[in-house]
Amino acid sequence: MPSIEVVLGLILIILFYSLLATIVMELLSNYLGFRGKHLEKVLRNMLSSKEEEGGTFSEFLKSPLYQQLAGKFYGKKGPPSYLSSKSFRSILMKILGGKGVESGVGLKSRIDELPDEQLQQVLTQLLEDANYQVNTFKENVEGWYDDIMDRASGWYTRYAQKLLLLIGLGIAIVFNADTLAIYASLASSSKADLDKLVALAENVSSGENVTEASSNINREVYEMIETNLEDLKDPLSIGWGGVNLAEFTWRTWILKIFGWLVTALCISKGAPFWFDLLKKAVNMRGTGNVPQAAGQAGSEGGVAKGRQVSIPETKGENIVG
Repeated sequence: MPSIEVVLGLILIILFYSLLATIVMELLSNYLGFRGKHLEKVLRNMLSSKEEEGGTFSEFLKSPLYQQLAGKFYGKKGPPSYLSSKSFRSILMKILGGKGVESGVGLKSRIDELPDEQLQQVLTQLLEDANYQVNTFKENVEGWYDDIMDRASGWYTRYAQKLLLLIGLGIAIVFNADTLAIYASLASSSKADLDKLVALAENVSSGENVTEASSNINREVYEMIETNLEDLKDPLSIGWGGVNLAEFTWRTWILKIFGWLVTALCISKGAPFWFDLLKKAVNMRGTGNVPQAAGQAGSEGGVAKGRQVSIPETKGENIVG
């Protein structure tokens, strides 16, 4: 049975790579506009049952408010990554006639003029539920948008997890992060090396979890990954240094690829999962006052001390609208 120190070390290393994967995914998501594209796909499904150009969906995208929210990022214009229910309602009401529509009957006539029959049916139902009261109808439109976006967040979360799996596999190969080999190396590590890992684990676990979107990744996370992964490479045989591929047999390759896949699957669970697990493992070890122990061990074991890391958490509702 593996010791708690070995388990702590393994969780810590996976956490570091999960943080790195989160950073890569955030950069890709921002640069390629994944969230914005997903948002527009959802809006198309809401406002148009057809793939053809024109109609309410195109009119929605051309509205001044939507164009202002889109803005320019990375030197190019793209769809916004977030649209509030109030903004959605405001744009839709503008399409339906804006302030010129003061009665439920007038609103119904405007709805009947929309080119998409499915959208007509949805908005008519919302208007009837509001007893033809315009203000109540506006609230119903916001509720409809929020309900759709709640489900869309779940879709995007599953998509993001698949993307994280691919990024994790890339990281595993680039850094030769083979979970099986890392575990074997940890199990045979000296007490001094394990003590360093435990001290670092206690230090990292003393940080606070961030509940906002992953854009809250700060400079401390970058520094932690850069500093501590370099420190851990040699004792844990992480990386390609000293690896002779000519000596690999087909069995070695199978085990290596399997180890990479395990690493990728672990990374796809996300940094918050491994951070919570690390905290539980540290508490199980019975360290008592974690921050104090981390500071003492850091000064004795040669591990950077005093750095408390905020782990970014990606929540579905923050991803899309």
